[in-house]
Amino acid sequence: MTRSQGLPRTSRSDVPSPRVLGLRRERAVEDLEMLGWTGREHTSLLWTLAAAGSPDLALNNFVRLVEALRAAEEAGDLPVPGAAHPESVAAAAAAQDGVDAGQGSSASQQDAAQADASQVDPAAAVPVGQVAQFADAKAATLLAAVAEKPNFRRRLFALLGASTALGDHLVANPGTWVDLAAPMPSRQEMMDEMLAAVGATPVEDAGELTFKAAITGSEADSALMVAYRNLLTRVATIDLASTLVERGQTPPKALDFEALSLALTDAADAGLTAALAVACSTVYGKPGAENEKQPARLAVLAMGKCGAQELNYISDVDVIFVAEPADARAMRWAGEFINIGSRVFFEVDAALRPEGKRGALVRTLDSHVNYYRRWAKTWEFQALLKARPMSGDLELGRDYCEAIAPMVWSAAEREDFVPDVQAMRRRVIENVPADIRDRELKLGEGGLRDVEFAVQLLQLVHGRTDENLRVSATVAALRQLVDGGYVGREDGQVLIRCYEFMRLLEHRLQLHRLKRTHTLPEEDDVQERRWLAKTSGRVRSRDSSGAQRSLVEQLELDVRQSALQIQNLHRKLFYRPLLSSVVGMDADAVRLSPEAAKRQLAALGYESPQRAFEHLRALADGTTRKHKLQAIILPSLLEWLSATVDPDAGLLAYRKLSEAAMDRSWFLRLLRDENIVGKRLMFLLGTSPFLADLLLNSIDSVKLLSDGAKGPKLLDQEPAVVTHSLVAAANRQRDPDKAIGVARALRRAELSRIAAADLLGLLSVEEVCESLSWVWDAVLEAALQTEIRAWEDEHQTNAPATISVIGMGRLGGAELGYGSDADVMFVAEPVEQVGDGADDRGAGADVGEGDVGVEKGTVEKTGADNSSAEKQGSSEDAADGEASAVDPLKWAITICESVRRRLGKPSQDPPLEVDSNLRPEGRNGALVRTLASYERYYSEWGETWELQALLR
Repeated sequence: MTRSQGLPRTSRSDVPSPRVLGLRRERAVEDLEMLGWTGREHTSLLWTLAAAGSPDLALNNFVRLVEALRAAEEAGDLPVPGAAHPESVAAAAAAQDGVDAGQGSSASQQDAAQADASQVDPAAAVPVGQVAQFADAKAATLLAAVAEKPNFRRRLFALLGASTALGDHLVANPGTWVDLAAPMPSRQEMMDEMLAAVGATPVEDAGELTFKAAITGSEADSALMVAYRNLLTRVATIDLASTLVERGQTPPKALDFEALSLALTDAADAGLTAALAVACSTVYGKPGAENEKQPARLAVLAMGKCGAQELNYISDVDVIFVAEPADARAMRWAGEFINIGSRVFFEVDAALRPEGKRGALVRTLDSHVNYYRRWAKTWEFQALLKARPMSGDLELGRDYCEAIAPMVWSAAEREDFVPDVQAMRRRVIENVPADIRDRELKLGEGGLRDVEFAVQLLQLVHGRTDENLRVSATVAALRQLVDGGYVGREDGQVLIRCYEFMRLLEHRLQLHRLKRTHTLPEEDDVQERRWLAKTSGRVRSRDSSGAQRSLVEQLELDVRQSALQIQNLHRKLFYRPLLSSVVGMDADAVRLSPEAAKRQLAALGYESPQRAFEHLRALADGTTRKHKLQAIILPSLLEWLSATVDPDAGLLAYRKLSEAAMDRSWFLRLLRDENIVGKRLMFLLGTSPFLADLLLNSIDSVKLLSDGAKGPKLLDQEPAVVTHSLVAAANRQRDPDKAIGVARALRRAELSRIAAADLLGLLSVEEVCESLSWVWDAVLEAALQTEIRAWEDEHQTNAPATISVIGMGRLGGAELGYGSDADVMFVAEPVEQVGDGADDRGAGADVGEGDVGVEKGTVEKTGADNSSAEKQGSSEDAADGEASAVDPLKWAITICESVRRRLGKPSQDPPLEVDSNLRPEGRNGALVRTLASYERYYSEWGETWELQALLR
């Protein structure tokens, strides 16, 4: 601080200024002076304040708290410390020095949670005796505690600088600040406090957690809200202090995620049990009232995160009700419970019940079982993985879980299991608005839901035979998958770390205003991102150049890296263990049994897992370098294949392609070094059998799936250049069959290029049609030139006529499809004038008939002038004489029929059918005519449809 800010000059070098502390509010200096925090003895206190998520928020909330305490003192409203929960004072006094006394637990996880709690950083706890030393809750006592007790100060400033909502709650209930020094409340303590808030007493001859409240209505709502916020504040204080990074101190260890989630779940269970008690009194009458009635047996089943005991600070709590009997009063009881819980705590949702919102709110156990046996969908069984008796008649709830469990663990055998699970995940991603997708922690790609879906899928697949996997919490299930050998140990640890980090960020975002959110602040909101970085315990690191990152940069880096790890989730959880079951990849790799591997393949969408397993063995089980390369790249390839419409066909096609490319060393190297090639290839193989067959006979086309300097290599080739190359290559072959073979091979390569670019969305429909038409043009021109050249070589003379191929239909309009044939007409003109039959209707009809059929086409023109080399010397005269002896039109028909016949020969390629049925008089007309003959026919006898056909 400076002298202008009212501080002694001697304090300048010892006391940090407000700006250094991160204080930006205009009242900051005034507030510090009012509190007396201006001397060097307060330096440590001020640095703790600076470590808060928002120092301004922390200071403002603290000043408000002090003022509220002073106002309460004047009114005589301050409570006696420890009166609300004396057991917490006793627990604190009995705790080890510097260690919290417990983390809160429930029956099945008590011991594990307490073991984890013992590892919490001592800085997050309050030393022994401090709670008991708070003789009162006065402002002076608070100021002294903050000044003298560093660990309590950490807790308080961490809370006040992170949560506007809980800061407001503390100011509204100022005497509760003493509770912030208490240890983590146990499950029983939470239950006792919530039930005491509404004066709840047990109902005789009812379920274990069935109570009636002494108060109802708005009075009960207020009491429940204050009591629940008190519990939440105590939990949040310990949690936030565990990630407070003070200047010059070693970063603390964050509170164990499972212990925190368990505590939040225990708080929700306690709050909802108290709400159920209020609802019971509302419907069945208060204890001792004249209208009091005995309630039905009602079990409340928690679902989702609450059921799995991995709750957030603010989550929807999904529930299902089971009642005996399921009468109107039980229905009303459940409805009142939902209304109270949603008003006071968080949204309570029963939409996961049978038939959803259209179904009955309450059912008997038999009704539930009948529904799940006959009508339940796959996603409903997936949801039931996390079902847990939470409140009410716990025995009835346990009966429900026991009855449903066999159906849950056999869900993976259903025919629609895999498509249903995949479709549900796709719907979740598609429903995320595009403008927040990159900031979505939960639902976006690489988010929390990806981990949860994958873990649940593995549980359902392998839990049928391995009961150790039948746990509900995500992290616990992932650990069991590791222990059971279904997930690699290192992979499992990385995913747990990434998942817990994302959940930590989600918790901090929700604590800010106690709003349900899982979206990162806007990229340009540096202040909010800095707040999130500080409250989540980010510590700066250095980049590759040695420069230190800012806290915001560190946060963004950590989020990107975690999202990337999660995006690789399926490869880590599903595909690498599969390959290890076929071939030992390394000593530490998970090796599934053949049966487990086949179950996993079935769960990934393979309809024939036995055959898929055999394909993997054929590809990767061997000692050669190629087998080892396959084992390295197959996890990624399998992941990409699983997203296609037919992974079975895709894997078979890849095996065939790999075997065909055995002598091409570049093939596997390309897939290993360029991910984009593998990703595109798997998509094509699993999508189009037509293209898979083309690639199998045109392996070099796989090279075009990579990217060049200008983008995808699939777009590097111009159709005109391809046409020229095809014709030139065919012309280098003197034998007609070999020439057509060359043309077929080049056509095959070009078709594979066009089809690949088409499926990958790189070409428009117009570009595809035009490119396919160019290919037909080239094939027809090459075939015609080949036949003319072969005749000239055989007869040692020049061709007696020129021939043009006229494209009709889609060929003429340059809009062919993959399955189109080539509609054409042939036109010939003699080199020397010969009669063209002008005296009869079908000039040339006497020459012969031709019926042609093929596929695909374009307008092609060629003639004798470019079909053979010139004859020299005296041989030219002899050739001219021989040519004059040949009927030009008969010769042209012979050539065109030969073109049609040779192109139409059966082969492994797509057919080449040339169709000439659109010629004058159709099948009965001459295959070839002169130009004058065509003109005369159309002018004198052409029908309307024939003239319409000429439009193209």
